[in-house]
Amino acid sequence: MPRAANPQNRTSSSESKNKEQAMDTARQLHTKEKRSKTDRQQILFGDGKGRILTDDAIIEGLEREREQREARGAEKERRKQMRVDLGEKRRKCEEEWKVIQAAHKTAVDIWKKECENAREQGVRAKDLPPKPKKASLKRDLEVKWGLKTPEADADDDGEVARGLHLVWSKERPTMKMTS
Repeated sequence: MPRAANPQNRTSSSESKNKEQAMDTARQLHTKEKRSKTDRQQILFGDGKGRILTDDAIIEGLEREREQREARGAEKERRKQMRVDLGEKRRKCEEEWKVIQAAHKTAVDIWKKECENAREQGVRAKDLPPKPKKASLKRDLEVKWGLKTPEADADDDGEVARGLHLVWSKERPTMKMTS
């Protein structure tokens, strides 16, 4: 006859797993809190040789190291600000694009209603009003907002950059140089 499982054993094993996870989390947190940047004032040179710390070369080296750290920090802040500015430009571009799309959709809906009314009145299909032009391309907006350059929109072969354009004729499409 099988032995009945003791519920206390199950809880103790799950409790032990929870305790292990808590200890791991505490250990990771402790390591993360204790981790700090190396103090470059204490570790001057890693070659293991003794130095006289009042030497002018050592003092100049420390100054250069400090200036480099400050320059890296300033560069980091500049890149951070550029990312923020780019995100803001991208957001404004998206908003403008949505407005353009909504306006085009509204114009198409109005055109469809006009066409339906005209068809009901017996107007021929060729005499119907023309469909509104499609909204401007999104890449044009991206160029306007400075998110892309016009050269970035060239084909993989660089045809636009070289001044090559596809020209359709009755026989076959051909590439022609344009200036």
